[in-house]
Amino acid sequence: MRCNGCGMDAEPRNGKCPYCGTTLQRIEIGNDRAKKVSIESGGEIVFEKNISGIMEVITNSGVGSGFLISSKGYALTNTHVIVDMNEKPYKNVKVRLNDEIIQATVVEVGDKKGGFGKGIDLAILELNSLPAGATPLKFADSQNVRNGEKVFAIGNSRGDGTCITGGIVSDRNRQMKNGKNYIMTDCAINPGNSGGPLFNAEGDVIGINVSVRIDEKGNLVDGMKYAIPSNDAIKFASKYIK
Repeated sequence: MRCNGCGMDAEPRNGKCPYCGTTLQRIEIGNDRAKKVSIESGGEIVFEKNISGIMEVITNSGVGSGFLISSKGYALTNTHVIVDMNEKPYKNVKVRLNDEIIQATVVEVGDKKGGFGKGIDLAILELNSLPAGATPLKFADSQNVRNGEKVFAIGNSRGDGTCITGGIVSDRNRQMKNGKNYIMTDCAINPGNSGGPLFNAEGDVIGINVSVRIDEKGNLVDGMKYAIPSNDAIKFASKYIK
């Protein structure tokens, strides 16, 4: 088995590469292949596994990202994506999911200060309908996140359409000025990615992308991006996930 982390050929030990510790999995790639191949869960697997549950969020004044958390049509995004300058939820919210434009309603916000108050910067959308094949995403336990592990972000980067980027966890428990702890990553995350999922190498959600670091001149700081841990999101959205 060849490890995509270090490139070495090795038999896995406890499911991991003995040289670099990368998790190795045996995964079926596509219906047109008759045999199984041994690979690490790479970005192509994460993307294909989850793209049917990831959405672009479109409001009166901007765009963001989000993802489906329930087969009943509930989705998660950031509060600051779907509130206006007066901290009121937009009445006209649409999402693009599986190439369909769908009307959505804001049913709950975790922070009425648009992400800058004492609450959590998450919000729940209810979609008016679900396109065929739309699939809720699966959460992982963010307590198991490790510094240095491979991660992927999928979202509507800069409003140019959904794309995937990869990186590592820089700090699994970075405390910010608001007193809250976030997952810090060096994934390429830009405005428009807000509300989108951060995945581990197995393709499960470990965080919700929420912010980027800005320097004193208002410029984006490379390699310092933040996500709300999945366990905090699960606590906020538990009744909708069920």
